[in-house]
Amino acid sequence: MGVAARTTFTVLVLLLLGHQVSALRCHQCGWDTCGTNEELIECTLERVNSVHANFQQLTNVSQYHELPQGPAEFMCFELRLANAHGNRTGTIKSCTLRRANLCGLSSWRMVKVLGCRTCNDEDYCNGFDAKPALPDRSRAGIGFSFSAAKTSSGRALYPWTLIPIVGLAFLLRTTL
Repeated sequence: MGVAARTTFTVLVLLLLGHQVSALRCHQCGWDTCGTNEELIECTLERVNSVHANFQQLTNVSQYHELPQGPAEFMCFELRLANAHGNRTGTIKSCTLRRANLCGLSSWRMVKVLGCRTCNDEDYCNGFDAKPALPDRSRAGIGFSFSAAKTSSGRALYPWTLIPIVGLAFLLRTTL
């Protein structure tokens, strides 16, 4: 085997081995979809920052620009919340970073934290075992969701483009 062939073979083996190691995987769902429509996602820094951006109106959670030092830095979470009046509850699941200390945050606005847990001992550790809140069908379609909605042209609307709408809907819900 020539030098070029050995080098190519070595590079291919390293690439294949590198793809076998994957990031933590978590369940992801929003206020109205947990327990009924949970996505299975892989934690990435981009996803963590997207989730944290969705929380900006509710609490001060950081955005991160440096890749985590290792896979143990990613954490799945399950967050149970109630609106300010306590008459509507929901669960949110996705991924965050250990250093974000999501369950240790105390400065939540417009919501009350009923429970929070993080885990990273196995993939999908924030799984289906949660008790979802009963959906409020009187205002169907209003809620906190991480899923990208589709426009009439079929293009995805990403969560960060929906933040003002979600915030307005949440404020209207709590004042009614």
